[in-house]
Formats: sequence, structure tokens, C-alpha cells
Amino acid sequence: MKKVTSYCMVLVLMATFSTLFAQTSGSRIGTSDDDRAINWPGGSKIARASNGEVMAIYGTVAGPDSLVYSVTYDDFLETWNEPVAVGRGTGEGRNLSHACVLVDDANTFHALWSSNWNIVHATYNGSAWSTPVSVTGTATPWDTLRAAHTAAAFDSNGDLWVAWSTGWENDDVSEYYYISKSTDGTSWSTPTVLFADTIKGSLASNSLAFINIASGPAGKVGVTIRGLKGPLGQYAGAFQEYDGSTWGATEYLSDASGGPVFADSVDIYSISLAYDDAGVRHFVFYTAEADFDNADDGQIYYLKKNVDNTWTDPVKITNNPGGQADYPSIAFGGNDDLYVVYFGDDNDGIRRIYGLNSADLGATWTRPIQISTNSIDLAARAPSISNNIGTNGADIIWIEADGDDQAIMYGLIPKAVVSVDGVQKPVTHNLLSNYPNPFNPSTTIEFSIKQSGVVELNVYNTLGQEVAQLVNQKMESGTYDVTFNARSLSSGIYFYRLVTSDQIITNKLIYLK
Repeated sequence: MKKVTSYCMVLVLMATFSTLFAQTSGSRIGTSDDDRAINWPGGSKIARASNGEVMAIYGTVAGPDSLVYSVTYDDFLETWNEPVAVGRGTGEGRNLSHACVLVDDANTFHALWSSNWNIVHATYNGSAWSTPVSVTGTATPWDTLRAAHTAAAFDSNGDLWVAWSTGWENDDVSEYYYISKSTDGTSWSTPTVLFADTIKGSLASNSLAFINIASGPAGKVGVTIRGLKGPLGQYAGAFQEYDGSTWGATEYLSDASGGPVFADSVDIYSISLAYDDAGVRHFVFYTAEADFDNADDGQIYYLKKNVDNTWTDPVKITNNPGGQADYPSIAFGGNDDLYVVYFGDDNDGIRRIYGLNSADLGATWTRPIQISTNSIDLAARAPSISNNIGTNGADIIWIEADGDDQAIMYGLIPKAVVSVDGVQKPVTHNLLSNYPNPFNPSTTIEFSIKQSGVVELNVYNTLGQEVAQLVNQKMESGTYDVTFNARSLSSGIYFYRLVTSDQIITNKLIYLK
């Protein structure tokens, strides 16, 4: 992609018109000159349509103006095309447009961003972008307020909700979270103030109180933020829900006893939310490692609020060295699947991107899968996950240093679920030969489990390096098959290994392009 040199900031939206291949290692999809090219956590920066089209969003900084761009993916050449200008964004010498992207049931993409501190919305119908329309409006007070931190979601009725903050005001009067709804993408409701019962015009450390939004069944919409400090001086996780007709009061993330998570003993940051089909709310968040006596406890935690409004206890789902695991985002993939992406330190002290998932709505989790392979420490910039999950897994993007530039990277958290073959109960563990073999680019691996337990199925290269994690979950006795797509790998010999509680079986497969 040609480097943009004449703009203060370019938000780039990338649309691909094919199903991207499954991969757990990253591929480069664009270039930026700003390490804030992906604008903080909150609204998703990548979206997948039901027809396989994918769009992502990121930015650059250079010069006196700001533009929004779109770019398409060439399926035949397997490359990303040049960007096309769409609209304008907020500048001020840094990437403040806080853009997000999502897609509706008609496979129309919607982009939202802060343009001159005014939230705007545009749609892409597959051939052209619409003229951006103001969400906030230009009349008082929106002619003076500085709106940013955009997040958006479609509810079950097809209405589009957009949430944002005015945390950049720094006046302790006008700093609030707002939300507006549209049934047609053109006319917008009068913005509603969120968390007004607890936040009195001054946001919690403004730019760090990231807003997140998700939708559930029966018209429900939920919003999360990092809430105000409690009596002991720690930040809490705040949640407010629209029940289909009205907004409820502010709640704080709670444990099974009904009390606040960690009882104000530790800071809670960057709360992300997803609903499943039953309406259960699934939350992930991270805790600052400095807030613990044991530094290793600064990790990603998961908890949920059930349909009966009871809470579960938080469960630590990561264990990165030194308590360095930050900025998680969660998405529901249907079929009891949950996906989480975050960044964290590796054993070599380098910050990388990781993904993990659950095939049973949070009851068990895979171990984290390393997605990025960077050798230079990533900046503390949140990765983003698509709210709509494809058949191969969850699409994600992140940013990493590449010389004087910043590379925008694409990856995928593979599905944890494999299909049951329906044959009789096996009497032994077994790992059958893959078919076809040799293969290009996909092959099916069949295996049998004689008794329930945690099962791993991983693929390795000839150096013994893991290149794909196909299964890592508790499974019942039965015969299963899983598809391995090696399109992102080079031709050669690979090994796949089945690990159960009492046996390890390894076979060889050959990939020929």
C-alpha cells in the first residue's frame, strides 16, 4: 500500500470479497505511520458479513487534513488493494477519530467515526460509500462538545446503536457517555446520557474509560465502561443495559455473592461484553498487575451475568509471565462458542497478540494461542475482534512496528469445536491418517476418544514449532473430525499430534501447493 503523506490522519477501511483463510499467525494488510492506528478498545475495527466479505479500519497521521479510506481485498492475487477516500475525521496531530465498523443483515457495512469532534455515519453497499451523516447533530451543545470513543452495535430489531464519550472536554461538567439509535442510518434519536446516576459530568480518567457495546435477544443492548473509583481508590467495571424499552440503572461487575468484583481491592480496566443467544451476558476484563501483591495475578478474567441476573465468580483465563495480559475483547460465535483476543507478554518478555476460546459458553477455555510472531515488543494498543464470527473462527486485527512505519496485521482465532461423526463409542484413543494426504490447502483429520477429558490436537513443523492449534477442550467419548487449512503456510512436511490424559499419538501430513 502506498504511504499517505498529505494527510493528518487517514482511517482506512478494508473490504474483502472472499472468505479469508484460517490462520493463527498474522498477515500484513496495511501500513500506518502511527502506533495508535487502531483507535483504542471499544467499537470493533473489523467486521465480517454473512456472505464472507470482511472490512477493517485503521488510521495514519501526516499533514493538515484527515480522511477516511476504504480498500478491497483481491482474492485471486491474495493482496489488499489501494485505499479510496470516503470521508473526513478528527485530526489535532494524533489519531482521535475512534472509528468502528460493523455490518447489518443485508451485508451492508457501516462505518462511524469522530469528524471534527462530531460523530458521523456512512454506509458501503458494495460499490460506493454514502455521504456521512451526523449522529450527534450540529446544534447546541454538539457544536462545542468533543465527541469521540465511538462504539456501535445492531440490536435484534435491526436498529443501529452508537455510543461515544465527551471525555476530551476536561471541564468536569460536559464529560458524559452518550448513546443514540437509528432505524434507517439517517435519522438519529436525541442522544441519551448513560451512567448519569453515577457519573456527575466528570469521566473516570476520560480517555482511558473505554466504552464497549453489545446487543442481545429481545432488543437488549448493553454498554460497559471502566467506572469511577471506589472507597479504596480502585477503578470498578460499570455496566448499563437497555431492556428493549428503557435503560436500567448503572450496575457494577459483581461476583457470585452479589458484591463488587474483588471488593474494590484491584483496578479493573477495559471491560468487554458479549451476549449469547439466550441473553446471558459474558464479560472479560483485565486488572493492572501493579494492584496485586503477586504481580503474576495481573491477567484477563472472565465472568457472566445469567438470565436470572445472578453473577458468577470471576475466573482467570490467562497466565502470561509477569502479570502482563491486557486489553481483552470478547465475541460470541454461536453454537456455545466464545472468542477472546488480547495482548500479553511472552516468556522472552516481548508483548504479542493472543487468542483463546471456549466451546461451552465459558465453562472451559483453551490455553491462549499466540497469534502474532513479532520479535519487537508491541505498543500497548488493543487488538480488535469481529462481532460476527466466520466458519473458520474469529477475525482479528492489531498493529505492530515495522521499521519507521506501523504494520496493520490480520489474524484468526480458529474454532475450538469439531464435529461428531456419530459412530459407536470407541474402545481406544486413535489418530487416523489425514485425508487427502498430500493435500492443498485443506485436509481432514479424524480421531477417536475412548473416555471424556481434555483433548489437544496441534500441528507442528519439522523444527517442532506449533503452527496451528486445532483442538484444546474437554470432549466426550466419540469419534471426531476437524478440518485443517494450511493456506497461510509454506509447502512441506508437518506433524499433527493428539494429546489425551494418558496417551500421545503423532502422525505426518504433507502439504503441496
